[in-house]
Amino acid sequence: MKEFPIMVSHLKVPCPSRIPWDAISPFEGQALENHGQTLQRLLERGGLDPVEAHFVMTNRSWRGIYSSNPKMEEEAVAFIWKVVRDRTEIVAERDGLLAQNRKLLEVIDQAGKLIGTDKVKQAWDLLAVTLHESGREKCTKEREDGSPCEYFVPCPRHFRERLA
Repeated sequence: MKEFPIMVSHLKVPCPSRIPWDAISPFEGQALENHGQTLQRLLERGGLDPVEAHFVMTNRSWRGIYSSNPKMEEEAVAFIWKVVRDRTEIVAERDGLLAQNRKLLEVIDQAGKLIGTDKVKQAWDLLAVTLHESGREKCTKEREDGSPCEYFVPCPRHFRERLA
């Protein structure tokens, strides 16, 4: 996975020295506005410090700011930690669901060979399509208690409903 460097050697507090590229890449325009360079060029030159990265990733202009203060630095470091923690959790959840879905595909495939029904083929096709979308789209159904479903598509709780 491509990562973007965060300059941390000057900090007095611990801060991740890298963030996932996909966390900062949507803010290419703000990086160009703030620094006059693409994210790729900034990466080649060593990255950004936490305050600069925070400004880029929150779509804030860097104009008129000549140095950061301790409060800005503290806020930026907390933001960088959150980005890394959130991405780690999302990736772990997505990978777990992808593994579940792959196992379901194997089971459905085996069942299809044994049974050969249209419903099994329909289930396999549905899972094969949504497997590639796992981790991106939340299930839109509600749980029995009315609260929103927390699963990503395909949701194991509501999978059978989609086959009906």
